Amino acid sequence: MTTLDPTLLRWIRKLADEIVTAANRPITNAPKFSIEWAVVVSIQPGPPATATVNVAGSSTAIPNVRFLGSYAPHVNDLVMCAWQGSDLFILDKVAVTQTGLVIPHTWAPLTTVAAGTPTTYWPGMFVPAPGSQTATLIGLAYVTNPWDGGSFTFTMYDNGLPIPDTRYQNLTVTTTQTVTWFNEGLSTGYALSADDFIFPFVESVVSGTPKNPTITAYIEYGV
Repeated sequence: MTTLDPTLLRWIRKLADEIVTAANRPITNAPKFSIEWAVVVSIQPGPPATATVNVAGSSTAIPNVRFLGSYAPHVNDLVMCAWQGSDLFILDKVAVTQTGLVIPHTWAPLTTVAAGTPTTYWPGMFVPAPGSQTATLIGLAYVTNPWDGGSFTFTMYDNGLPIPDTRYQNLTVTTTQTVTWFNEGLSTGYALSADDFIFPFVESVVSGTPKNPTITAYIEYGV
């Protein structure tokens, strides 16, 4: 059996004590790291691309927040952010919980788009929500025929009146498909009632002669 030199043994014990002491010593110079949730309120394309967010329900917007390359930001996204010292960056989007069945309802008239009047609106639909079933308009998708070009604006109507929420009013339809979700982040959709009569109402033709458009309303049906 090999016997260590007493002097070497003392140095080993001293080094072990110093390692233990260092491991138990609090780190005082490291920047603070914490996790917060936030809502994206706008996006700056850059470069570099950044976002403006409201953190943890605050009404104070924080601009120029960076995000990971795996995250594609959208307005009203609910996101998880990390503070490192005074530096804030977005980690990822928080998934939206879907509580019901989402069914698309589409209007696709084969016609030249013209501004509507009280007697020339597009045919509507009655909302099928019997009993205690809930129905919520959570999204809209729209595009006009790219071969004909042009653009127009429309507003979603409920029982003959504009839906009283500006998110559903004066939406611009172009030859580029647009999908808008109204239940992202902390936002909610528009609650509908059984047998509500809804339809898109053309407010104005903005340019050209748009033809054969498509507008789809996404309604989430719960129980």
